[in-house]
Amino acid sequence: MSDSNKKKFELGGTPRFKQLQPGEVCEFVNATIPEQFESEWDTGYGDHGKSKWSFYFTLLKHPHPSYSLSKTGIEVKWETTAEVIRKDLTLMLETNKGFRDCWIDPEFIWTLERREDGSYSLWG
Repeated sequence: MSDSNKKKFELGGTPRFKQLQPGEVCEFVNATIPEQFESEWDTGYGDHGKSKWSFYFTLLKHPHPSYSLSKTGIEVKWETTAEVIRKDLTLMLETNKGFRDCWIDPEFIWTLERREDGSYSLWG
C-alpha cells in the first residue's frame, strides 16, 4: 500500500474476538496484559461477582469464516472469564519473567484451543 493510500483515520473500535467452538484452535501474537474490569452482567468472579478480563492481540488464524485475515492478522479484543486467562495466565504473568517476556513479544506465536468440554487451553 502506498503512503497516499494509508488510512489517516479509522473509527469504530477494535473488533471483538469471536468465540471458538469446542475442538477449534486459533493463533495470535502481540498480546497485551489482561486487565480485570467490572461488567454489567453477573459473572460470579471478582469482588462484586461481575468481573471479566480484557486484552488485545493480533489474530493470525481463526476458523470463523467471517474473519478475512491477512498475513499480518487483525487486532481483536477479547473479554472473557475463561479460567486459563483469569487464573493461569495472570499468575504466570505475575510470577514468571520468562513467560511474561514471551507473552509481550510481538512475534511469539500463541495457540488458543477450545477443548471439547468448553474450557480453553493456551500454549506457545
